[in-house]
Amino acid sequence: MSTLLTLGLATVAVGLLPNAAAIGWLAPVLLMLLRILQGFAVDREWAGAALLSAEYAPNRTRKVRHGNLTRSVDRLHAQLPNLPHHQHHPR
Repeated sequence: MSTLLTLGLATVAVGLLPNAAAIGWLAPVLLMLLRILQGFAVDREWAGAALLSAEYAPNRTRKVRHGNLTRSVDRLHAQLPNLPHHQHHPR
């Protein structure tokens, strides 16, 4: 429960974080610290997710696939924020 709360609060804080125009160099530093906090929370949740997905898979061969799928999705989740995205800059 505490990991979900940590993840949720860090995500809300990222959404409410002022930009660099408002608080200067502190904005990217705070963003980095909040993303690290999110990473710790996700990492602590991963073990339970992998265990449950493998434990409740229908048969033995699917147990391995379901456990590995949890890990693959976790790595994909970690890389999504790093993908380039289009930013609209009004003129």
